[in-house]
Amino acid sequence: MTRDGSSFCPKAAGPVPMSLRTMAVLLSLGLGLMLQAARGEEAESLLVEVESFPERGGWVVDQQFIDVMGSSYLLAHGLGKPCSNAKATVEFPADGNYRVWVRTKDWVAEPEWAPGQFRVLINDEPLDETFGTKGDGKWIWQDGGTVEIGGQKVSIELDDLTGFDGRCDAILFTTDPNAKPPQQAGEAMRFQANGTKQLRSQHRSPISCSLRSTI
Repeated sequence: MTRDGSSFCPKAAGPVPMSLRTMAVLLSLGLGLMLQAARGEEAESLLVEVESFPERGGWVVDQQFIDVMGSSYLLAHGLGKPCSNAKATVEFPADGNYRVWVRTKDWVAEPEWAPGQFRVLINDEPLDETFGTKGDGKWIWQDGGTVEIGGQKVSIELDDLTGFDGRCDAILFTTDPNAKPPQQAGEAMRFQANGTKQLRSQHRSPISCSLRSTI
């Protein structure tokens, strides 16, 4: 997605324009992956942009925070009735144990309320964490724990629990247990200044891109 919310749908694998948020995550992860490679380790990461899910169910694309994140996101605006699931199938770079980070927002800055709750389902199985429950009213990357991925094609669903404006921007999967994506899109500029501009991403579909460190 671009900053004005327009979509790019590549016909074949290769580099495509990306949002500020995507750039920030890729550059941040790239720095960590290069450090891992220097230590003789290897890690896989996959960033999924949920606003490009081919099946959005009852979720809708909202552009309210483009000036903050550089992209649109999915909103479960069900007026108190849970929306039907948004769904996509993505291709993972490799099997393994992945840590999951979900870009979301508890839009009421009172943790006891958290009206916009939702779950993330991987191959029909929900992660243990309920999302949209942390952050004090700010956009954050909420830790979703770990999931074992076996088989490269994996289904992902957003399962709205409340119908009260759950928000999801992106999902990051990484086999690096210490990796943590930057909270603000603007942080990309600092990583770029640190010499990570040579980092390349491979877009396997319009909704995801992956990175891999090599020895």
